[in-house]
Amino acid sequence: MTPRDRLRAALPLVLATAGLLGACDAGPATVGSGAAVPPALLADSTWTIVSAQGRPIPGGDDLLWFHDAFLIGSTGCNRFTAKVLYDAPSGVVQVRPPTVTGLPCRGPLAVFEQSFLQSLAGARTASLDPAGRLVLDGLGGPLILAPTDQPPPTA
Repeated sequence: MTPRDRLRAALPLVLATAGLLGACDAGPATVGSGAAVPPALLADSTWTIVSAQGRPIPGGDDLLWFHDAFLIGSTGCNRFTAKVLYDAPSGVVQVRPPTVTGLPCRGPLAVFEQSFLQSLAGARTASLDPAGRLVLDGLGGPLILAPTDQPPPTA
């Protein structure tokens, strides 16, 4: 099964899951020194990876998609799907262990993928930096995502 087939197989589950991100209407919360993250900003939004633990993604941008209660995308090497719980009033984020395709990664992509997955799994807070980028921060170090107008992936 190809990574694209695995993503397609996971999409019905994603689409059937109740939308924790889109359903939150409690309003934004200010987290740390960053700006508030309104739940509507995340609902069905697409982002590109800027950096993980201060490391830029080798070879360009990879598209990430917040849909319902999931973040779907690529580490630069492997595809992943992770359930994301976001509590707007407190700004607390919890990312469940992602499902990741098992392609072998080498060199800079392997290093970046490890940093990305550690940052994602360790995320505890969400905020917007002055440039309007989403910062997921916590135990694994910061994961910085930039908003994009690119359409989300289709099934």
